[in-house]
Amino acid sequence: MSNDMQEMRVVLIGKSGTGKSSTGNTLLGSKVFDAKLSFNAVTKECVEGRFVDHNKNLTYICVDTPGLFDSSDKLAETALKIQSSVTKHCHKPHAFLLVLEATRFNHEDCFTLSYLQMMFGKEICEHLIIVVTHGERFQSDDHFMKKLKENDPLWDFIKKCGGRVIRIENESNSKQTARENLEETIEKLSRNGKEVYSCKYLSTCSEALAESLANYKGPKDIDKQLQDIQEILKRKLPGCCCCYDNNL
Repeated sequence: MSNDMQEMRVVLIGKSGTGKSSTGNTLLGSKVFDAKLSFNAVTKECVEGRFVDHNKNLTYICVDTPGLFDSSDKLAETALKIQSSVTKHCHKPHAFLLVLEATRFNHEDCFTLSYLQMMFGKEICEHLIIVVTHGERFQSDDHFMKKLKENDPLWDFIKKCGGRVIRIENESNSKQTARENLEETIEKLSRNGKEVYSCKYLSTCSEALAESLANYKGPKDIDKQLQDIQEILKRKLPGCCCCYDNNL
């Protein structure tokens, strides 16, 4: 048997205040990422953390990204930061963890999937895991699923993201269980590292984002900015719907 250490590459995505950085710390088993109780963006640049699991002969590489929709920057600028850092620090990730707080899901969050597809193509849906923090608010897994399904916009969003969703608690007395749940879900999704994200249109997504960043002068509304990026993608990829959401 080979002694080569295998890698499990994971990207953290989400808005500020959802527990994104805390989830990364839970996965890595130490305080690598700056996590504070705040509604303002704490992670402004992409940050990489690592953890070596000698029992599994596995190195977890985790990249924390700037909060979605949190900055005064154009959406295209934040998207390019995230895309560039993933390419540099977490090439061909095995999983994207989209961190949400179920009680804070709002109209703005409904644009998240379109935004991610403009960064990484529709292929990202095959590698997305939705992580709902503050899992102790739900009495059981059945209660958790019941509450998710009662929220129609949230449940529709989860289904579009592939339907993979888990609840975790990042508090100290629950971190080990949360970590085990995250590892199990990531390793199952990636078939123990055999399946990785890739998109043949990634460079085209980059070009569209860069063009929007350079030329868009319209309002800062999320939907208007995303529509601009989507129109550029349609022009660059005529007849192809793999990099944008028709429901935008």
